[in-house]
Amino acid sequence: MEKLINDVAVEFGQQLEKYLNHYGLAEADVAKMIGSNTESIKQIIRGEKNIVLKTAEQISKVFGLRYFKFGDPEFDFLDAESLPEETRLIISKRRKIGKPIVDRNNELKLSHHIIAALKSENLPLEFTSSDLFNLLPVNIQQSIKQPSRITDAFIKNNDLKKLVVDTNRKRRADGKRGRGLILYKLKKRDN
Repeated sequence: MEKLINDVAVEFGQQLEKYLNHYGLAEADVAKMIGSNTESIKQIIRGEKNIVLKTAEQISKVFGLRYFKFGDPEFDFLDAESLPEETRLIISKRRKIGKPIVDRNNELKLSHHIIAALKSENLPLEFTSSDLFNLLPVNIQQSIKQPSRITDAFIKNNDLKKLVVDTNRKRRADGKRGRGLILYKLKKRDN
């Protein structure tokens, strides 16, 4: 049964890739239209992520279809004129400007905002990504949505790695169970 589920996920991902290529769309386009993220769409295409019917239906509707027609490899592509208006507009835009090269953290200048928050006087000696998230401008908070993006930035961004250190301790919210949030502190600077 598990193999069947994985095969269906792979087939759906292959179909999605065919549709993206046929219409000249990018993973980011579908992600935006269904309220997801680009990495999830890429995982679906690679067959690494199983999807629920709700997501399959959302993706299918981008192309003006129901999930069972979208998943049928024998079903012909719709004419561009038959697609939903939002999809047609994005296809038109893609034909003019091409597919995006997206680095969301760079586009948002997230590391710049994190560094500014780290330099503020409002952080405790030991802090979590949530503490830092709360110090970011509201528009950046709304764009990144979760403090985990800050944690990811600490791992991936060399400039940020030079500024903070993981204390190997965690903080749990009062009365809450679970793993807790990683506590960081600023690295000491040699003067």
